[in-house]
Amino acid sequence: MTQTIFTPEEWSYLKGVMGRITHHIPEDQMGLVWNAYQRIAQVNTVQPCGCPSAAKYWIEAVNVINTFIKGQGE
Repeated sequence: MTQTIFTPEEWSYLKGVMGRITHHIPEDQMGLVWNAYQRIAQVNTVQPCGCPSAAKYWIEAVNVINTFIKGQGE
């Protein structure tokens, strides 16, 4: 399934980035995280800001991505 959603290079990079995210998404990685979330969840929504009030959206995005990665046997 990853072959149709991500190129091998994108997949490797995404796994590396997600492996380093704990409590804070680096600002320079927010676009990557949000775009990956949209591709996996098949949604098209505007990227939220990085302020605390948008945390629930980022938590959902990270959870969806991490669940997807685990589901791929990674």
